[in-house]
Amino acid sequence: MPEQHVRAILLDTRGPEIRTGKLRNDHSGHETITLVAGNTINLHTAQIWADNGSTETDLFIDYPSLH
Repeated sequence: MPEQHVRAILLDTRGPEIRTGKLRNDHSGHETITLVAGNTINLHTAQIWADNGSTETDLFIDYPSLH
C-alpha cells in the first residue's frame, strides 16, 4: 500500500451572526415582543437604536453591512 498524504481542512460554513439589541424599557432582561406574520418590521443599525432599544416594529441589529 503506497504512503498516503492526509490533509485536514477546517471550514466554517456558518454565515454572519446577526444579533438584536436590547428591548426598550426592558430592565429585567426577560421582556419579549411579539412578531406578527404579515406585519412590517424595520431593521436599524444606527447606534441610537442600540441605545434606545428595540420595539415590536423597529429592531436594532448589530450587522451594519446588511443592505
